[in-house]
Amino acid sequence: MERTRPAERADHRPGRVTGAVAWALRRTGTIIAATDPPWAAELWRFTLLPGEQFGGDAHAPATREMAWVEEGTLTLTVAGVRHQVAAGQCARFPGGLPHAYANEGMKRILLTMIDVVPPASG
Repeated sequence: MERTRPAERADHRPGRVTGAVAWALRRTGTIIAATDPPWAAELWRFTLLPGEQFGGDAHAPATREMAWVEEGTLTLTVAGVRHQVAAGQCARFPGGLPHAYANEGMKRILLTMIDVVPPASG
């Protein structure tokens, strides 16, 4: 599935324009923008309804993630340690560790997330 398309920004530097819905079940994740390697970054927007969760697997070593909660309270588990991230708070963590996002509350969560993926070794 192609999630981005080449575009020109107003300053005429190459960029990406996105907005493709990556999941469309009860939980919705939309990739808003992405950069090209070698240091790839992805900007995501998620809505998690009560009882929903995603993630669990570790990404490549040296991957970094940052999640900002706009609405609701996120339960973020990183390497088996649970953290509560409330609306207006931001969490940063190594994405190379096992991690999961969950809505254990009674209200939806609006979440914006950035993944930064290191260059492939080789």
